[in-house]
Amino acid sequence: MNKKMYTIIASVVLIVILFTIGFYIKMKPPTIDKNEEMTSVLKSSDLASYIDKISYNISEKPDEDKKYAVDVIVKVNDDFDKMNLYERYNIFKSSLEEFNTEKDLPDCNDDSKCEFGDFIVQSPASKHTTANPFLHIGIDSYIVDGKEYFSNELFDKFASKQEKKDLEKDIEKDTDNTTVDNKQNYYYTKEQLEADPYAPSKDPADYNENGEFVPKDGPSDNPADYNSDGEYDPVSDMTQEEIKAELEDMLRSKGIGK
Repeated sequence: MNKKMYTIIASVVLIVILFTIGFYIKMKPPTIDKNEEMTSVLKSSDLASYIDKISYNISEKPDEDKKYAVDVIVKVNDDFDKMNLYERYNIFKSSLEEFNTEKDLPDCNDDSKCEFGDFIVQSPASKHTTANPFLHIGIDSYIVDGKEYFSNELFDKFASKQEKKDLEKDIEKDTDNTTVDNKQNYYYTKEQLEADPYAPSKDPADYNENGEFVPKDGPSDNPADYNSDGEYDPVSDMTQEEIKAELEDMLRSKGIGK
């Protein structure tokens, strides 16, 4: 075998070696960074007093988007199991809600290849988790030892009477605020009424949905019971002459007739 042939074979072998190394580097999964920010957030969350250890685990294979999932595993002490499922859920949820910035999410040496996987709280007696928490708008359930529990059913079962009473008050308050907001959609604006010299009231709340004068604190909600000056003057108590005179006054106030 001549020197030229040796050179060709050596070149081919070198190319194969370089290609193999490059392929291995490309396919090698990223490694996990220290995640100091995330660890710090967890240690200041509602889970803090129960934490024994925090670790991060990266998936062996990427998903269809070529992303590696980084699971966050929080091992907690047996005090966590002394609470009921609803109390544990609230701590689980509030701790997750602490991660509100990108820097708090799990890191690896190539962030373009990593994403948040499962959030796992492992106690001596049970495993609490939710998958891909940041794909959801809000955490309204969690899984304990393979069974999913929803916040509303946990509330109904475990919440105290006072908590339920407080919730009812909050709902009533929200309803009242909505009612007040709806009442703000008046027929006239205050500016329109102030510009009208014939308006019996400058308060937009004193007019019904048809723009008729019905004072909000008046004795009647029938617009026919008020004269052109805004005074309470029920039609049922008026004579035909008084009704005619009232109509004439109303027409004159609108610039109609002489």
